[in-house]
Amino acid sequence: MKKIKLFGTILVTALCLALSVNAVEACKGHGSSSRKKGLEGKFNYKVQFVLGRWGELQLSEKQMTQIKDLNNTTTKYLITKNAEIDVLAVDVKSQMHQATMNLEAINKLVDQKYALKNERAKATIKAISDLKNVLNDEQKTKFKTLLMNAFSACSSCPLSKGSSSGKICPLKGKGSGTQKGSGTTK
Repeated sequence: MKKIKLFGTILVTALCLALSVNAVEACKGHGSSSRKKGLEGKFNYKVQFVLGRWGELQLSEKQMTQIKDLNNTTTKYLITKNAEIDVLAVDVKSQMHQATMNLEAINKLVDQKYALKNERAKATIKAISDLKNVLNDEQKTKFKTLLMNAFSACSSCPLSKGSSSGKICPLKGKGSGTQKGSGTTK
C-alpha cells in the first residue's frame, strides 16, 4: 500500500513538472526573465530576432556581417557606459555616507550619472535605427510582419492573461497590441 502511494505521489509530481515545462516552452520565443529591459533589451531582442530569421528575411552575407558588427560595437559601448554609471553610483553613495554631505559635489555626480544614461539611451536608439537601416524595404516589411506574428503568438500561451484588447504573457511581461487604459501601442 505504501509503495502505491509513493508511486502515485511521484507520478503526480512528474506530471505537474512536465506540464509546467510545456507551458514555459509555449512562450519560449518571447525572451526570458533574465533579459534586459528597456532600450538595451529591445535592441538585443531585435538583433537576435533578425539573426534568428535570416533565411525568412533573405539576408545577404554583407547584411549579416553588418548586423553582427553593429551588435558587437553597441554591446561594447553599452558595457562601458553601464560601468561608468555604476562607478558614479558608488561615488554618490560614498559621498552620502560621509559625516557632512557636500551637496554641491553630490549634485554634480548625479548630473554626470544621468548625462551618461541620456547618452546611453540615445546611442541605443541610434543602434536600433541603424539595425533597421541595414534591411531593405521588403525586408523591413517582412521583419515587421514576423515580429507582429511573434507577439500575437503569445495569445496562445497557456500562461497568458489579460483583457480582450491584449494578452499579457507573464514570462515576457508585455502584451501584443494596445493595452486597456494605456493608450499606447507596443
